[in-house]
Amino acid sequence: MKFKRMFAFLLLAMGLIVANAAVAVGAEGPTGKKGPRGDKGPRGNQGIVGKTGATGRIGSPGPRGGAVGAAGPPGTPGAVGPPGAASTVAGPPGAVGAAGTPGTPGVAGPTGADGAPGTPGAAGGDITTAIATEATNRTTAIAAETARATGVEGTLNTAIATETARALAAEATASSAAPVHRVGDSYQGGTIFWVEPDGQHGLIAAKTDQAYGVLWLDSNYPYFAVTGAAGNGLYAGRANTILIVSQQNTLITVNALSSIVNSAAQVAVAYSRLADGTGCTFGSTQTCYSDWYLPSLYELQLLNRVTPGASTITNMNYQYYWSSTESEQIPTTNAYVADFLSGGPSDHSKASVSVATRVIRAF
Repeated sequence: MKFKRMFAFLLLAMGLIVANAAVAVGAEGPTGKKGPRGDKGPRGNQGIVGKTGATGRIGSPGPRGGAVGAAGPPGTPGAVGPPGAASTVAGPPGAVGAAGTPGTPGVAGPTGADGAPGTPGAAGGDITTAIATEATNRTTAIAAETARATGVEGTLNTAIATETARALAAEATASSAAPVHRVGDSYQGGTIFWVEPDGQHGLIAAKTDQAYGVLWLDSNYPYFAVTGAAGNGLYAGRANTILIVSQQNTLITVNALSSIVNSAAQVAVAYSRLADGTGCTFGSTQTCYSDWYLPSLYELQLLNRVTPGASTITNMNYQYYWSSTESEQIPTTNAYVADFLSGGPSDHSKASVSVATRVIRAF
């Protein structure tokens, strides 16, 4: 209502202004007082959503956590694992044991027969005489017992000395009866090329080569593998040969290969000879020597010393011969050979085909 009155008032004022303007425009009057504030208008529609503001800066890191906690108590020990499989590789021969302690002395012999009765004492006299007589008798009895004991001990010592002399004589006789072997002798299927100082033990080489061009490892599977055949000394070739053949047979089985294993070590294991060096025959009553092996580098060099320049002692016909010792520097791919022309060892690939095989055995 108030608004309508104000609107009518405004129309009237405008009419007066127009009427006056028709007559003449007067000077502008003073600004009127500010009218009262109108009522609050209705609420306008909601404006559109503004654009998303830029991402704020990353806040500073929070304070560090507390100190590291104390270590927990140790766990319960695990169960003991099962025992490992027994080794199939024979160990090297043990050292000769120390001499045994002397045997226990024999039992004492039987007590000797009673001595003859003593001479009757003199007729009793005074107490002094009796005491002197008893003392004399005691001294005589002690002397007699001492002599008897000495005789028994002497007899026992004599018996021990006699038995010792007999045993030493028997040992000397047996030792002198045993044959003394020498380098170059034909023996147990081959030729002796090294003997120990007692002449009773040593090494024998086969009389001929067993192969030429056979690889150190079988070529039916990746032969670049470490077998652990690192032995290099007297009688070490036997253990090396066992390791090599065992490794080959295992890999052949794993790879399901049906071909026969063919390597220098396998050639050695398959070799056998009678005492005269001829091949063994089924049903023969003669001893067949089948414990041949691929020599270690050291054993092969001993053979090289007695056959300089491939002499006729063991008929070495080629320059290079396989040892059973893997290369120390690169055992995965190489093994040692002996050069029978220069006399020294060298490192060859296990896949080399220009190397011969000569097997040996110990006696």
